[in-house]
Amino acid sequence: MRSQSFDSRTQALTMARRMTRALLAVAGLLASHTAWAVLPDMPAEVADFMEQRANCDRFRSEKVDARNVTRAKEVADAVRQFCTGTDGKLQDLKKIYAGNQPVMSRLNEYDVKVEPVDR
Repeated sequence: MRSQSFDSRTQALTMARRMTRALLAVAGLLASHTAWAVLPDMPAEVADFMEQRANCDRFRSEKVDARNVTRAKEVADAVRQFCTGTDGKLQDLKKIYAGNQPVMSRLNEYDVKVEPVDR
């Protein structure tokens, strides 16, 4: 016969696992729609830029073991994909929204030069 405390702990662990799975699912949905979820008051083109730049910055900051040639190529390709054009887009958005303080405060958080330089 099981003790009541054992059953209570088992139920609590089961509930915790279910809640963790649910929270991870919600986090995944939010992460896939970052600009909409976090920036509902930003103009769409600014939110799109911020999402693209978040992807750019994520890959720019990834440290890759030089011996992992495949991953190094994937990261370099992703940097080119997400970062190319963002320097100019940032300048354009700053001109368009120069009089919008909330937008400018967010745009001013970004480095002005991040695009990869092809050699």
